[in-house]
Amino acid sequence: MKYLLLLSLLLQIYLQAEVVNITPYTGMMQYDTDNNKSLKESSHFGGLYISVGTLDYLLEAAYNYTEIKYKDSNTIANLKQHDIYLKYGAYYKNFSWKLGLHAIQNSEQEIYRDLGSGYVGIVNVDGYNYFSQSKITYGFDAYYSLYTKAHNDVDRNSTQAIAIVQVTPHLIYGETLNSEMSNTTLLQANLQLAKEYQKSTYFSYEIEDTLYYNSLYAMFKYMGGEMKSGVLNGGMVVYNTKDLLKDSYSLKLGYYFTPNFTMDVMFGLQSYQEYDAVNLKLLDKGSSMSSIVSMSYSF
Repeated sequence: MKYLLLLSLLLQIYLQAEVVNITPYTGMMQYDTDNNKSLKESSHFGGLYISVGTLDYLLEAAYNYTEIKYKDSNTIANLKQHDIYLKYGAYYKNFSWKLGLHAIQNSEQEIYRDLGSGYVGIVNVDGYNYFSQSKITYGFDAYYSLYTKAHNDVDRNSTQAIAIVQVTPHLIYGETLNSEMSNTTLLQANLQLAKEYQKSTYFSYEIEDTLYYNSLYAMFKYMGGEMKSGVLNGGMVVYNTKDLLKDSYSLKLGYYFTPNFTMDVMFGLQSYQEYDAVNLKLLDKGSSMSSIVSMSYSF
């Protein structure tokens, strides 16, 4: 009965929607080839994002599948992960709020357990100010990550609940430069509290700039500082590992074939210290490369 009620509610929201967006995507990540820097060899992932809404609300849903291959595949089996994401947002003239949830399930083996399966709660709050040719957005994202049967970073003899709290204040400035060009700049900080870890606090920051020119757009993003078991992109991306992320660079290029259909490709370079869940230590600093291809259609 509860599933029928949920399906009925989703159908009602869909029928009332003014805009529906469908975005399939796929990507891969190649980890450091040095065995002293990474136990992982590569990962492949893909998924589907769907949103329905009006000017007053937006309902978002996504499914992501990830498979990670290890260099010593005879000892460590491939990790397979399923991630279901839901978020609802309400929009007003100068204010918006959103609530969301990730439910993550993966196949980590007990002896190599990092964080395993878990849940991530999401809260987004934004305010807006409009000017003649520009818009300023200011607010914060808050995340509560809970892994109910995990290991901390100093002991693997027993499982426990690991909780990470993250607060991400941000500022966005968008400006129309002329009839053909516009630009959007994002500045944000990520503050994390992880009481169950040996080091309990982490700080990182992000700078992002997107330039639109007619049907083309290009986005450059940089992240610096340190992040552990963090959440990015307004709650869309979850790092459910104890890897220590350092600085990263990414570039996205996209094109609007029509006002309703776009495709883009993103390339990224990350530096990090991978967590060795068997020996309970961070490996030497390494690097990884990632690429993602997506398309988006709205109607």
